[in-house]
Amino acid sequence: MFSRRRAQKRQELRLTLAERLRSPDPAVREKASADVAQTRDLEWALRELAQALDHEPSLDAFVAATGAFSDALCRDEALRGRAVRVFARNLDDPDGVLREWTALVAELGGAPALQVIDADLRHDARLRLEALRKQGWTPEGLPGVQPGTFLFELQFGIAVSAVHAAVRRGEPLSEEHAQHTRVEARAVFKKALPHPRGSTESAEQLMPLAALPDEDSWSDRARTGLRVDEALSLCGSGEEDLVALGMEVLGCLVTLHDGIRRDPVRETLDDLASRDQEPFTLGEILDCYSLMHAELPLTDPPLELFLDKVRHSAAQVRSSAALGLSHLAPGHPEETSAVDALVRLLDEDVDDEVRHCAAGALRRGEYSGPDNATAASSALARHADSAVPAIRAESLADRLGQGAPDAFPGLLTELELPDPHWRFMPVVILAATRQRPSDSPMPRPVRTALIKRVVHLQKTGWADRHADPVYPDAQDRAELLEDALTNLRA
Repeated sequence: MFSRRRAQKRQELRLTLAERLRSPDPAVREKASADVAQTRDLEWALRELAQALDHEPSLDAFVAATGAFSDALCRDEALRGRAVRVFARNLDDPDGVLREWTALVAELGGAPALQVIDADLRHDARLRLEALRKQGWTPEGLPGVQPGTFLFELQFGIAVSAVHAAVRRGEPLSEEHAQHTRVEARAVFKKALPHPRGSTESAEQLMPLAALPDEDSWSDRARTGLRVDEALSLCGSGEEDLVALGMEVLGCLVTLHDGIRRDPVRETLDDLASRDQEPFTLGEILDCYSLMHAELPLTDPPLELFLDKVRHSAAQVRSSAALGLSHLAPGHPEETSAVDALVRLLDEDVDDEVRHCAAGALRRGEYSGPDNATAASSALARHADSAVPAIRAESLADRLGQGAPDAFPGLLTELELPDPHWRFMPVVILAATRQRPSDSPMPRPVRTALIKRVVHLQKTGWADRHADPVYPDAQDRAELLEDALTNLRA
């Protein structure tokens, strides 16, 4: 009798938890997933949670569901070991991790394993695997991190969430929603086309297509992919105005969204770059290459194109080429040629914005050769007293990175000017947050003086002076001050 009663109570508990897992309230679902993970019937718990992974509508509740699922997996040593091996042996194989992981989840009661993996899903998974590697995953698993510890459960849960989120975000739109997305994009293009290329008015029309939504949804990547397709169609039109608009749209989308339509975008860039383009379009092409390479290194970056375009007659193109070299040149056989080109721009170009872009590229480059690193720092040091504040800021940031003894006093001198340039606020943050073992600490008198100066700027309305309508506007400048103050006081 008692055994029947216990069985009945377990069945009632299962029914209650299953009902709560399907509640319209995400908070209820989150709590239910944690409770399910701790039930005595592990096989049932894994089946319910596996199904929840594939049906959870809320991204926030999904994180809780994957956490509960990973907790339940960790209760079974054999299953935990299988899952760890899935992640570890596939760190360089996005197709492999997606197939093996979804096969494991399907075995436990989830949706059928993936059979078809498109390029967008593959690139998304590759980016996530890169992140896992940076967090300590190796082909051997999590060496030095013992199962059962908080750190293991945290890193294992992150892996589960990352890989299954890629699966969910790779789901396509229904045909109805896909057609609506295409029509919506074309309507926006029509409104933006009459405005000058790269203008504020054009950006205001286009940004709603690229802006991240207030609340993420599983369909965001699919919608963005279709918008990229529409932009690529413009780029292939052969009409100069439409090509320029298509590249402007691609620039917005590639800036804010990772790993979507990389292959067709690269093919389009290569095609357009092989033909003469007007300066705005060419600059956008170079920017897109740079963004894609920074996101996930291109196997064959077009460095020769960038080295050629640093000599272009249009300053806009030279600026884009200079900025791109900081991403494409490090580790490339032509690294020395790139450094030489950037030094030449910094020393000789007639346009201050081009010179600033060159200075920024020289400072940010992570060079494989010590001679190149020395040449970059020497060039920046020569411009420590530049009349262009943005170039002085890059020079000062480099001196801070090199541990130069005059760097901290130089920063204080810039902040004590009657109206310091906003470019020095990020340098303050850099100086306050340097964490390399070789970094010398900021002297306490300098830190105290900088805090007083930033507070003074806050009180005297610095944020509202010389605000840019695009960036940094008054709010941006106020945030720069607040960030500087927060890091100085930390």
